[in-house]
Amino acid sequence: MTQPTPPDHGASHEPAALLSDAAKNAHIFTPPPSELLKHIDCHSDDAFLHTSVDFIEQAIKAKLDASPYARFVLGLSGGSTPKAVYESLAYRPGIDWSRVVIFLVDERHISADHADSNQLMVRNTLLKAPIPANQIIFPDTSLPVDACIKKYHEDLAELFGNHGPADLVTLGMGDDGHIASWFPPLDEAT
Repeated sequence: MTQPTPPDHGASHEPAALLSDAAKNAHIFTPPPSELLKHIDCHSDDAFLHTSVDFIEQAIKAKLDASPYARFVLGLSGGSTPKAVYESLAYRPGIDWSRVVIFLVDERHISADHADSNQLMVRNTLLKAPIPANQIIFPDTSLPVDACIKKYHEDLAELFGNHGPADLVTLGMGDDGHIASWFPPLDEAT
């Protein structure tokens, strides 16, 4: 039995402006520019849930079906809005979770088992899916804040250096207007 031939890493048909220097020499699935941003306008929580899960599932499958060597890099927003989306997505049949890499786009500098931790929320929802531990990129909030930031920066640089830019990033807006924020520990007076 012959092994599939790896993709030609020297050729890239994506717009160069969309690729990092590390990604320019990698084989990356990038949708046409008109599809880079997707605004999902739904008029009920149920419609939002189903539309979001379908969209994410289709994006994952499209990239993974394109090449046996592909990995799908998924950036996850935290908070309450995506919770049901991640939980539903975890149980979708046909997603090859062994080829999906996830990272957080926002988090608080609190214990990973704290009720407000986005890591905890993702572990209790999406990580019901069998994503390998080495493909889960979370900040180590047990470290002091400066060391946590430095290590997470290094982890993300390695992730994007190895796999190119994220294929899909979920974003939501918090009650206070924040998007993809990193919150340091605050004292009670703040």
